[in-house]
Amino acid sequence: MKTKNSKVQDLFKKIEEGIKAVTSSEEWKRVLDFQARFHNYSFNNTLLILSQCPHASYVAGYRDWQKRGRQVKKGEKGIYILAPLTVKDKETDEYKIVGFRSVAVFDISQTSGDDIPEVARKLTTDNFAGIVDAVLSVIESEGVSVTFEAIPGRSNGYYDSIAKKIVIEQGLAKDQQVKTLIHEFAHHLLHGAHEDKQIPRKQKEIEAESVAYIVCSYMGLDSADYSFGYVAQWGSGLGSVDILRQAGSRIQKTAADIIGKLEASQKEVEKLAV
Repeated sequence: MKTKNSKVQDLFKKIEEGIKAVTSSEEWKRVLDFQARFHNYSFNNTLLILSQCPHASYVAGYRDWQKRGRQVKKGEKGIYILAPLTVKDKETDEYKIVGFRSVAVFDISQTSGDDIPEVARKLTTDNFAGIVDAVLSVIESEGVSVTFEAIPGRSNGYYDSIAKKIVIEQGLAKDQQVKTLIHEFAHHLLHGAHEDKQIPRKQKEIEAESVAYIVCSYMGLDSADYSFGYVAQWGSGLGSVDILRQAGSRIQKTAADIIGKLEASQKEVEKLAV
């Protein structure tokens, strides 16, 4: 009989296989083509974006959105980031940064127009409605509050490390609620206020979604259609499978920790029912 850890390791391998399959698909090529049109933002600009629009998912300049068939909605305010000012050195013929200027970008939620390609397929069933309360109980026992609110944009949820709060989008199917709750709880365990702030956001998202996939699969909820595409999207340009291997022990340890908490919580419920 396989142990809990061996099952987690098997699921971890399945993630790698799933991501490889996704990234070789035609749909993934469409996603890459879309993402290639947008800038990669520095760590500092990522912080600026998140501080002004915590739920941002895709950001780009006004004209960049127009090139992709979308238009910034009337009255939307820009998200301001820093762009370098450069001059050409006459001696070396190279450009050097001499200062910065502020420029406005906009999140996709501030635009309308052509649909964008997506690989992550949102879970839309309620097969695991009974698990929601168990997951909520475990999260709240760790001192993390959970609220269900209308979240602007395309985000299913987010974790506020300062307030130690998880916010979940209202109206999600129960299966998606479970997956999102575990994803955000993984952020709390892996990337809370005590963690290294220099971990790139892409790596954080890959780690959290990998944990969510493993825990959901262990419980019998197959989130592969969503999770593999989600992880692959965040891994674009970084080598998502390589990041998975580097962060493997963190992912496996956190997944096993959450599984253990859920099992302990279930046993406590069964005792009270006797």
